[in-house]
Amino acid sequence: MYMVPFCLLLVLSGWIAWRNNPLFSARRTLRFFLGFGLMLTVVIGAIYQAAKFTSNHSQTAGFTMMGITVLFSTIFMIWTIILLSTPNTKMLYLNRRRVARFAERASWITVAYAIITAIVPGTARIILATFGSLWLFLGLVLWFTAYITARHADRCLSIIEANPWLHWTYTPDQWQQWVATEVARTPTAQTFQWRRDWHKLAWPVLGIAAGVFIFSPGSFLFRAAYVAGIALFFVAIIFLGQRGDKSAPHRTLAKLSKVPPEAYFGDEGIFADGEFTPWLTVGVYLLSASVDNNAPRSIVLTFSKSVGNTIVHSDLALPLPTNPEPDLATLQQHLSTRCPNADVNLA
Repeated sequence: MYMVPFCLLLVLSGWIAWRNNPLFSARRTLRFFLGFGLMLTVVIGAIYQAAKFTSNHSQTAGFTMMGITVLFSTIFMIWTIILLSTPNTKMLYLNRRRVARFAERASWITVAYAIITAIVPGTARIILATFGSLWLFLGLVLWFTAYITARHADRCLSIIEANPWLHWTYTPDQWQQWVATEVARTPTAQTFQWRRDWHKLAWPVLGIAAGVFIFSPGSFLFRAAYVAGIALFFVAIIFLGQRGDKSAPHRTLAKLSKVPPEAYFGDEGIFADGEFTPWLTVGVYLLSASVDNNAPRSIVLTFSKSVGNTIVHSDLALPLPTNPEPDLATLQQHLSTRCPNADVNLA
């Protein structure tokens, strides 16, 4: 029962984020709920049929059928939600290549894990097989989600490169100057500071501890160890984040040194710094665009992005090419039309 308030808060925050999104409309909302309802009907029907199969067959066959049904139902739900929440567009292979590299590495890890599981005897094999099955299930779901997202990004990028609003290219000297500027601007301050932000960790841990000690079964020692393990997990994530903050300039240098010195602006979004960013989707949309006259002169695009259940603002800065001079008036006109709610001030 203690999960109900958390679920309600997630639903409420999701609705507020969608209501404030520039894409919001009653028609899109109705289309999403109708599609989502049809998807749930199909998934519930499939699980019901799998449950009937389980009751009439052996335990092994029943578990196998239920596992397969849950796996494909999860993939179908992810595909439907992504399809309903992203604009349709009519292919480069840039983003899907990254997903393919991730899948290849994960496959080798899975093969090695399967060999170890086959070698070890007795109870250890059962434990490893259980965790391996969970790993495989989550891996397939994550791969499918990443592939669908990357495919959509590649499609948009193909459209942009075929028919861009503007295409900026930079000389090697200008790009190296910009890389040095971005590295110098990259902050190294720790996002989480213990003296200032300790309560951001304390309150979630206390909430989890209250739920575990009130509602969970088991001995006091077991529940205390469970809460301590979760707290240590959060602390480890914070320490890793702090290490990442310190090495941020090195990551910026490594990234910008490898990407092509160019930028494409098009109807679907912008391709710059080796990444595609859409102008207007459910999870990402442009907030503002302005010119920074500090040397070297650049434009700054500020986006709103959904990260988990949190809305963050992210800046994308690009130098203005010197030869030829950029047509900022053209970019101003296109962005004002494409993103009418954004504060665009380029001309």
